[in-house]
Amino acid sequence: MLADASCTGSNEDRRKMQNRSLHSIKCTGGTLCWTCAKNTGFCSWSASFTPVEGWEAVLHPVANAYGQPMESYHVIKCPQFVKAKEAKR
Repeated sequence: MLADASCTGSNEDRRKMQNRSLHSIKCTGGTLCWTCAKNTGFCSWSASFTPVEGWEAVLHPVANAYGQPMESYHVIKCPQFVKAKEAKR
């Protein structure tokens, strides 16, 4: 099941988001990962920071604990998404 995060822009914009920055498409709320049952090492992103094949995500630079810049993503749709309260591990 695919799930959506809240973003503005047309459907065409959303299809092209994977390689865009947040400067061109504004996203509100958190990344889809924050509400996913697999966000504790049960997908390639949370386990090893390898993008999930088939996801729609916007490159989103963040700072690590030392204030150094690092790349992350604001995930919009993910084929592995499982809503946290629906999870059965």
